[in-house]
Amino acid sequence: MPSVNNKIRLAHVIGFFGLGGMELGVIRQSNELIARDFDASIVYLDGYEEGAFSVVSPEVNLVYLKRHKGFDRGLILRLAQFSRQNRIDIVYSHNWTTFMDTVLAARLARVPVLIHGEHGRNSAEYKCDWKTLWLRKYLASQCDHLTTVSSDIAQILKDIWKVPSWQVSWIPNGVRLDMFKPAKNRRQLKRTLGVNEDSLIIGTVVGHIRPVKDLPTLLKAFKLIHDKAPAARLFIVGDGPTVPELHDQVKLMRLSQAVHFLGKRGDITKIVSALDVYVNSSVYEGMSNTILEAMACGVPVVATAVGGTPAIITHENNGLLV
Repeated sequence: MPSVNNKIRLAHVIGFFGLGGMELGVIRQSNELIARDFDASIVYLDGYEEGAFSVVSPEVNLVYLKRHKGFDRGLILRLAQFSRQNRIDIVYSHNWTTFMDTVLAARLARVPVLIHGEHGRNSAEYKCDWKTLWLRKYLASQCDHLTTVSSDIAQILKDIWKVPSWQVSWIPNGVRLDMFKPAKNRRQLKRTLGVNEDSLIIGTVVGHIRPVKDLPTLLKAFKLIHDKAPAARLFIVGDGPTVPELHDQVKLMRLSQAVHFLGKRGDITKIVSALDVYVNSSVYEGMSNTILEAMACGVPVVATAVGGTPAIITHENNGLLV
């Protein structure tokens, strides 16, 4: 039931409050819900990055319930207390890292509606031991509804988790076309990035650089291009624990002058619009926001044919799949 102020109170629960694809989706949805008779909260458990605060509406309630290492029983109690005190109507957990804590807390607090969203995975294959699978099935049975960003994840929920079809919704990611659109001055944008306007610029945007993004393979592919086109440049946007290893690989390949690590950036639209080719080298993707953004900017896309990517890229029609 809606709260006494006639606004529905919804709380998203996420692990890290940052600028990754899933996190940005939660932030953007929360910003929009504020204007649609909702009170929106984002509860985050594993820390944050400063840049994320600049893109969230000041009307969205941000709550940091720090999760301790191991099985944090106290977190379940803190989540339940938050839900009761704020009379939350809907709790929405995201991905495996928040699933169990959120379900147990929501049921303890008797939250009326519980939703869980699956956005992707961290390996090429779906692997799950029987204990984890049993737990996922049980947690899913406690939810009122489950959502996914790609049809292949929806199929896993139905076929492997045994969730009824009526209980699963595939909600594709979307792009704000007022922000991402073809650039009229791509050559000028190249100059602002410190690159010759005639150089071939290839780029990728990764919110959190980790093994599933397979950037070592991207560097190997770029080496083949650079050997034939020495003026080519590769821009990598993002940060993560494996970046030092990528720097070492670049040095061994003698590409230090051609590969640029830009770290976390707030001007993604400008960078993507300056590219000649956008590349996604992941071994798995749910539905890549950055591929959609590159397409909206009119930038050609080369991507691995994994997960939900073939649903948005048709080979040799609106991009290349490898």
